[in-house]
Amino acid sequence: MSLTFSDGHRNQYDNARPVLLAHRMRATFYVVSSWIDQQRACCMAWWQIDDLYRDGNEIGGMGRDHLDLGVPSPGPWRQDVEQKRAQVCDDRQRLAARGYDPRSFAYPSGAVGAAFPDGTTARDIVRACGYSTARAVGGGSTAAPADALPPVDPFALRTAARPDTGPITLPSLTDAVTAADHDGGWVPMAFDQVCRRDTPDYTECMATPHAVEDTTLSAFLDWLQAAGRPGGAPAGTVVETVREAMGVPEQPPLPSRPTIVSLTFDDAHPSQYLVRPVLLDHGVRATFFVNSGLVDRGKGAAMTWDQLRELAADGNDIGGHTVDHLDLSALAPADVHTQVCADHDRLVAERLNPVSFAYPEGGVNPDIERTVQQCGYRSARAGGSVTPVGPIYSESLPPRDPYATMALGGATGPLRSDYLQSAVSSAAAHGGGWLQIVFHMVCQPSTPDYARCISTQTPIEIGELRDFIDWLTTRAPPDTTVRTVDSVMADR
Repeated sequence: MSLTFSDGHRNQYDNARPVLLAHRMRATFYVVSSWIDQQRACCMAWWQIDDLYRDGNEIGGMGRDHLDLGVPSPGPWRQDVEQKRAQVCDDRQRLAARGYDPRSFAYPSGAVGAAFPDGTTARDIVRACGYSTARAVGGGSTAAPADALPPVDPFALRTAARPDTGPITLPSLTDAVTAADHDGGWVPMAFDQVCRRDTPDYTECMATPHAVEDTTLSAFLDWLQAAGRPGGAPAGTVVETVREAMGVPEQPPLPSRPTIVSLTFDDAHPSQYLVRPVLLDHGVRATFFVNSGLVDRGKGAAMTWDQLRELAADGNDIGGHTVDHLDLSALAPADVHTQVCADHDRLVAERLNPVSFAYPEGGVNPDIERTVQQCGYRSARAGGSVTPVGPIYSESLPPRDPYATMALGGATGPLRSDYLQSAVSSAAAHGGGWLQIVFHMVCQPSTPDYARCISTQTPIEIGELRDFIDWLTTRAPPDTTVRTVDSVMADR
């Protein structure tokens, strides 16, 4: 038999994974790639999918957006076929790019669906996208409780029947296996949400269709482990992933999950020029987001154009930050265009190459994103949604939205090396990704304005910054690199 879990619910990781590990059993988890990319609260993150895979579980697809392949979409039927093919194939390609080698598919909503006018079926689409098998939901009965191995139709696998209403019970699980024992064969079990009594959402979770309590799942696995013994499952009952049952070759090891750190400095404050020798000493480069109007006005409000050109000649990335450091979300569209495009043009006029942008105060909406793109930028950094304690530990690679990329936030007061180290280590421990760190003023204790400097928005002492960059280049987790924003986005 096979244990299968649908939709990638977060509580499958929290509540089913410990049960599987305790029983040394493996399952097949069908996930929806766009829900993971969008970091929906309902669902697991990629690093959790990685953990399941490394446990030996199988990762399969359910379509990019969980689109029901059995329900016709409005418009021409040929367009509908192509839309459904993209749902299945794009999802498989996303999982394959993550290294999961997906071979098993589960139909969203569990329905295989009818044929299109040209005879194309959902089975045909799944097969053509490269899957070896596809699971429906239900279809098993007392008359035909199990599939043969190999199954008659590997693209319409039946699962054990589930209760019409209410949660899944232990008797319903054991009865399905016992019924199949009469003639032998293969019984996939389909689970959705896995609930735990001591969690705040327990009642809500148990009210969902076909929920199962973790204690029920654990008792079922106890029963399976006791196969052939009194009170246990029928002799000869074994648990395999769908992949194993179908005889598909063993899963490959996951590729490394690199962590990329970008050091970004906002506002071109003169104190940031102190960073130049630190960067040169360690052989790393940074991104400086510049307000061209502040540079033009001079009077100590910003670095000079000569200093910015020197930083660019060192290999650093010089990007835009609007002309006057204004919150774009508070401006009229024409003013947004002026602040972004005029800033870009001014940087170009100074023989710089601005391809990276940062929103002052994180002010962004879809219209502003389009303006930033139209003005010639390749990416734009938004707010600080990333923290060392999650739930978001890094920006994904490639970013879900290149014009609203996430950065490290959550700090109050001066930045310290140990806090920054914890952010990098947390990102590395949760699947890697891209960590943009935002710096403003760089303070030097020996200068007269130190007290004012250290009281500004998330400043950092030059010694703390040096310690952090030294750690990054010598003691950071494996596969950690430091790159500019333009370098990261050039690879995407």
